Amino acid sequence: GRYVAWRPTGEDCQYGKWYEKAGLICFTYDYSSAEHCWTFWQEGGGLKALAIEDPPDAALSEVAQTADGLHCPAPDVGV
Repeated sequence: GRYVAWRPTGEDCQYGKWYEKAGLICFTYDYSSAEHCWTFWQEGGGLKALAIEDPPDAALSEVAQTADGLHCPAPDVGV
């Protein structure tokens, strides 16, 4: 289904979809129709990522992997 969920540190989970576009991986999220495209590559035994609008020194690096799932409770639980 190409659905995604991610959670910035200290923030709520974000939900959306991903797709390939001209060799990039792009995301759109429920909170906005804006397109967020990234390039990904393997380096030093881990994954690196760079948003297309960011300078090369802003690349993100994978720091760890875990078998634990992303903790994203269903929206409005307990409300």
